Order: sequence, then structure tokens, then C-alpha cells
Amino acid sequence: MTILASVLYVRKMKLRNTGEEDLELPVFDFATIATAMNNFSSDNTLGQGGFSPVYKVTLIEGQEIAVKRLSKNSGQGIEEFKNEVTLIAKLQHRNLVKLFGCCIRKAERMLIYEYMPNKSLDYFIFDQTKRKLLDWRIRMHIVDGIARGVLYLHHDSRLRIINRDLKASNILLDNDMNPKISDFGLARKFGVDQIQAKTRRVVGTCGYMPPVYALSGLFSMKSDVFSFGVLVLEILSGKKSRGFSHQDHDHNLLGHAWRLWTEKRPIELIDKALGDSYDATQVLRCINVALLCVQQSPSDRPNMSLVLLMLCGESILPQPKQPGFFIQRYLPMADSISVENEICTRLLPYCKEVWGSLQASRTLALNTISPGQSIKDGQTIVSASGSFELGFFSPGNSKSRYVGIWYKKVSTGTVVWVANREASVSDASGVLSINDKGILSIMNGTKGNTSRNSAEEPIAQLLDSGNFVVKDPNDSDSENFLWQSFDYPCDTFLPGMKIGINFVTGFDRHISSWKSMEDPAPGLYSMRIDPRGLPQLVVKKGPDITSRGGSWNVGLTQRSIWNKRKNEWEVDSTSQADQCSIYDYCGSYATCSTNESPP
Repeated sequence: MTILASVLYVRKMKLRNTGEEDLELPVFDFATIATAMNNFSSDNTLGQGGFSPVYKVTLIEGQEIAVKRLSKNSGQGIEEFKNEVTLIAKLQHRNLVKLFGCCIRKAERMLIYEYMPNKSLDYFIFDQTKRKLLDWRIRMHIVDGIARGVLYLHHDSRLRIINRDLKASNILLDNDMNPKISDFGLARKFGVDQIQAKTRRVVGTCGYMPPVYALSGLFSMKSDVFSFGVLVLEILSGKKSRGFSHQDHDHNLLGHAWRLWTEKRPIELIDKALGDSYDATQVLRCINVALLCVQQSPSDRPNMSLVLLMLCGESILPQPKQPGFFIQRYLPMADSISVENEICTRLLPYCKEVWGSLQASRTLALNTISPGQSIKDGQTIVSASGSFELGFFSPGNSKSRYVGIWYKKVSTGTVVWVANREASVSDASGVLSINDKGILSIMNGTKGNTSRNSAEEPIAQLLDSGNFVVKDPNDSDSENFLWQSFDYPCDTFLPGMKIGINFVTGFDRHISSWKSMEDPAPGLYSMRIDPRGLPQLVVKKGPDITSRGGSWNVGLTQRSIWNKRKNEWEVDSTSQADQCSIYDYCGSYATCSTNESPP
């Protein structure tokens, strides 16, 4: 499409912002832009931002531009539009997208940007075919450019800008694959001496937001550093942080990278599309830097100046601490969200260390915790009928502390569910709390949210089924639960739980054995649905199927009943009665006969 005149209004628009000088931007004519794009035909659409579609327009001289049109249905979008104009007009850097001007006509508002022919980073990095075009040199060039752009925003620009929405879809690529940060609708300006700020409206994108920001609304330059670290891991692995899945565990991408790092296998994170073209030393350095950026505590994360020095230097790097990763319920949702309206609840295995004793626990007189309330190590809540209890415990002879659910009326205290299976805590300050957004957290002595509870705020409740749920206080319909422990079984399958795979979201519900009697982390065995061919329930030892009937550490699935008279569990039934129940025991095409023994 062509446009009749490149600059359609000679006049400048003055934008006033309290305490700032007037800004001048070229104003483009709305009617001509609309005509050139065939009245905003979808054929010209480049993509969809958090609040606005983006279109491609070609000027009469052949110059291509991108037009971001504010959605009329977004009440919040007006403020984001003004914010983006006032901020970007003052920013000039080779790794930031350039703003040419804007267009305002009644309720219509548009931003005119330089056009990026190679679209965005996610167009390449998450596509099985296109990511092969990104060799090691190009990927490192993109990482370096993003780092320099963020460094400019934080330290070198006229303003100190916190982007708050760094993600792969907001990194645009020009003809030479130079990365340019775009979309500043959620950005915030900091004062010269300002360290952090707090907002009641937490906005951003799942998978890129640091946990402290998602929980409390606190953000700083270190929030962008966290998002940058996530981006680097995505660029190295070719995998999305949000929606990441792995057959051996339930971590997101950050947890997966951390697991490989601690097991001395970080090279396995690298995208197989790279083949052997990468430099192993550079890979290790990049992974190290990325993990430093996503550390749980903002104070542990480096600033962007140091990040760039570490990426480009050869000095010995510090060892990263555990990242602020969390397990999340994967549900279809908009890519950019406000946590106030988010329907997924995250259980954050924040901390590492807690003491205490199950036997010494003090039961609270309720089965519910609300925003402003918490469960400390040594306290528990009990379901209404007294069947189940929730609190901190130590398995076996271990001194590590976990949040779990166990049978209250069974003297042996059989644990049926563990929240922080791979993130134990080991000092007496452990606290389980829920904030006014329905986010459960296990924290190291940090006080829980103290906001007043209202009828609209969610609560966490231990049900008589043993299910720990986050729900509306006035709604007991299980279909409307915001989050539930039954979606994340451990080694015990309770009545009401489900095992299976959601083919839309990829969410896989399965149960897995403990590593040992003293370590509830996922062990070698798992029971899940195998979706290949006719779906069937199988037991796997690592990646290998061992039986069609499940098993924990001995290859059997047992159904047990508590005998009150004997004060012990009795095996009621076992799934694997003979060798014919063992998967592929006699070969792939064998037939079974109950009258003959296997050869």
C-alpha cells in the first residue's frame, strides 16, 4: 500500500507532562493513513501488542513504517499511549525502536514507528524451522544488543526508565538482525536517586515477571534484569519460559536451567538447532550470567552495567544462587496481563530453609487462611471434619522442612501432598501466606500480605478431601477454583484427583515417587497417561515404561486402607498380579495366556 504524503501535517504536537518540558512530535493525518491501509485491513497487520494491533504502511517514497493503533476497547490503553509517547520521544538509541510521530483524532490514537522487516525475536526463536537461521554469532549479537538497550534505559538516557515488559515479542529485528526494544506502554520513569517503586496494579507478562514484583508490586531496575535473564535463557534454549514442560520434572525454564546447572550439565540447555556451532566457553558464561540475573533476591542480581561486562569479559564469574522460579498452572490467557485479573494462581517455592517438628505443631482454630493471615512453622490448619492437616514437617530423619498435607487421624502422620518438593526450608522462620491476589507463597520469615480481606478477595482452604484450594469465599463450586493442590499430585493418588494430559495447554497431571524416604523431590518412577495410540495408564522408570499398572519404588501400585484396630495401613489390592502385567515382557507382538507361564 502507498500513502499520498510522507509527513502529512507540518505542524508539531506539544505534549505536556507535569514537571517536564514540552515535547514536539510530527503529527500524521489519520484519514490518509486509514486509506493507505485499506481502512485498517487485517492484511496489513504485523502483530498484536498488549493493548494495540500493529500495522505496516509504505510511504510514497517507498519508506516503510509501522503504525500502532490503540484499541478503542482498552480503558487502560489511553494512559499507556500517553506514557509511551512521553517516554519514547526522549529516548534515542540504536537498540531502541525509533518513534517517528503520532496521530490523534477524537478517540483514535496511533504511534508511528520505524518498520522492522524481520518482525520480532519470538517469530524466529520459538519456530522449529526459523530458529535454525539464528546461529551462535547472531544469537550472541542479539543478547549483546538487548543488554546495551536496557543499559541505556537504566543508566545512560536522559531519563531512568524501567521497561517492566521485556519479552521476546517486544524485541524487534531489523534487516541486519540488530535487536531493538519496543513497546514502552508499561514503562515507568525513576528519579536519579530512586531505587524502587511499588504499584497496586501489577502488570506484565507471565514467565518474565520476577516473583517479588508479582507478589508485592515492588519493582526496580532489577526487575528488568530478571526479565533479561529469562530472555537469555530463551535465546540459548529456543524454549519459551511460559508453558515450558519437561518429562523428568515440573519446573519452568528457569527451574530446568537451574537443575542442569546444579547437576553439572548446563550444556544440555542449548538449542539442538545450533548443532556444534557454538563456543562451549561462551555458552557456560551466558548461562552463568542469565542465572545470576534471575536469582530470587533482587539484591543478588547484577545491574546491567555489570551484566554487559560479564558477558563480554573473561573474568571468573560468581556462582548463582537459586532462581526465583515457581510452578504455575498453565491456562490459556492473554500474553500480557494484569495480575489483578489473572486467573492462574502461582504457588512459589520461594525459600530454602526451615526447622520445626510435626509433633510440636499448634493447630489453628480454622481450615482457612485469608489475605493478611499466615501459617508459621509450628502451626497447622485442619479440614472441617478433622481428616487432613496442613503445615510444616520434616520427612524421616531429615532436618529439612516442607509444607505438606497429611492424615490427621492416622497416628503415623502419612503425608499425601508436598508443596515445595524441591525447595526445602531449614530455619524456623518459614511462613505460608496468601495475598489479596490469590497468590500462595512460602517465604523465609517475610511477613505476609497485611491487607484487609473483602468478599471479593480469594481465600486458601483445606477441604475434607485433602484438597488445598484457592477460591472465592462465597463459591464452593470446584469448577471455579482458582488453584488446587489436586492439580499437582505428588506420590499419593487421593479420591477426587485426576491424572491426564490437557492437549490444549500441555498441562500434564501425574504422580511420582519420592527420591527417598527423607527427600520428597520427584523420584525415578512416575505414573501417568501415555497418549500414544489408545491412551493408557503406565508406570515409567525415567523415560522407560515398566508396567501398565503403576509403581513406586518396587514396581507395584498398591491400594491401602487404614486399619484403626491394628493402627496400620493394610494393602487392599495390587495392580501387578503376574508377569503378564509387565509392559512388553514377552515382546511387542506377544499374546497373553492365563494358562501358560511366560518363556
